[in-house]
Amino acid sequence: MTSDEGAGFPFCDSNISVCDSSNATLQVQNAGSATASDVQTTHLTAPPAAFNTAFGPSGLFGKSGLAVADNFFFLCPSGLPTCADHQANGQNGFVGQWSQVDANSEQDFGTAFIRIDLSLFGIKPQDVDGVMHVWQDALGVWQERPITELCPSADGPATGQTSECFWASGVGNVTTVSIWAHNNGNYRNF
Repeated sequence: MTSDEGAGFPFCDSNISVCDSSNATLQVQNAGSATASDVQTTHLTAPPAAFNTAFGPSGLFGKSGLAVADNFFFLCPSGLPTCADHQANGQNGFVGQWSQVDANSEQDFGTAFIRIDLSLFGIKPQDVDGVMHVWQDALGVWQERPITELCPSADGPATGQTSECFWASGVGNVTTVSIWAHNNGNYRNF
């Protein structure tokens, strides 16, 4: 599988085996690392609550579990003005590629956080002002949420914090943007 195709990991079927992993986390990422020839990779960490939900054949790869993909064609759907503004605005526009994440078939985790790490080649941390998050709600209506709050540290949200946030850091030619969000969807930096 190439880096851009993505990766997936199915959860167990609770009808067949015991799936209680209430204190565990699971991570999945697409292959490789961000380089000049593959400018972005996506890494997803699901919260423990993701493991104790119904098993079902839906989500990004038709399975219950974790899945990521990046470098796919996606235009901001109509009715999402902030997304459309970044898409059309060169200097204040998007950086990097779209990444799609799915933790347990489009589940919303309430106040628990999904952590998404986007590693980008050739982008500096100071070039990232926020992250655009778009997704379809239960009725199939597209929603948008720009995540512009900087987390208090590289460790993510403060104890008790429920608002989504991001943190950008870099080493050499690679910047990693870590995003703490509450639900699945498509993510892109601006």
